[in-house]
Amino acid sequence: MSDVPVLTRRRLLVGGVALGVGVAAASCGWFGDDGPERFVYGDAPSQFSELWRPSGGGPWPTVVMVHGGSWSDRTDRTIMHGVARDLADHGVAVWNVEYRRLGEAGGGWPGTFADVAAAIDDVGSRPDEVPVDLGRLVVLGHSSGGQLALWAGGRAGLPPGTVGASPGVRPQSVVALAPVSDLTGCADQGALDGTCAAVMGGSPQELPGRYARTSPLARVPIGLPQRLFHGQVDTVVPIDQSRAYVAAAAAAGDDATLTEQPDANHFTVLEPKSAAWGAVRAGVDQLLGR
Repeated sequence: MSDVPVLTRRRLLVGGVALGVGVAAASCGWFGDDGPERFVYGDAPSQFSELWRPSGGGPWPTVVMVHGGSWSDRTDRTIMHGVARDLADHGVAVWNVEYRRLGEAGGGWPGTFADVAAAIDDVGSRPDEVPVDLGRLVVLGHSSGGQLALWAGGRAGLPPGTVGASPGVRPQSVVALAPVSDLTGCADQGALDGTCAAVMGGSPQELPGRYARTSPLARVPIGLPQRLFHGQVDTVVPIDQSRAYVAAAAAAGDDATLTEQPDANHFTVLEPKSAAWGAVRAGVDQLLGR
């Protein structure tokens, strides 16, 4: 019997909305007086990011944000709007990434991973329009987005020619909120309604090399500071996932820590006024040297 922490079969589909009007908009457009600007990094409808600008001039410390939702198109980047706005209000530029997901053309392997890599690299492509400080850049992801954030943090160590290798922009650290950190265990268990195997295009037995390059637990050490936050009453991705990951990362030599959040469930951390999110923001500030 597997000793991998068991994930629930409940899918991470709450909080998202349909992408709606304007997904294929021009390369940049405002979404209200104090909303985000949109920048596209590809031709598909979901290949865009939204920039939440802080007040004042740059270059800004920056968080690249990767939403979760079981890698499914039933949840989109709007689930992160509250915390994105909160960070921007506190002087941090937020690059909130959208990407192709299961249920839409090109979603899953390799498109989902290639999109996240391309979106992060795109952050540094507009220094005049988007004056970010690439020396103070954190990638932050929630749930399945936490898996993608941890994978993205280790892109520099991927084999040449593989999906996501040779990053154009390298983050300085990773923050993962209740992440799916063991894709192999998740797929073997059929957890999250089978989406761990679905996003990979097959089982670990069929595609061992693919899982070895994408599952965060298999990729340690990645050589970056990693800060994990996980609610103790999370019934979607149990906290034992993060405990096991941080133990393995630290044993491999990484600077990796876990903050366990009492009374927090899987989504509490996305509530801007919660103590759980306040702890994350403080951790981000520390990583950014603020």
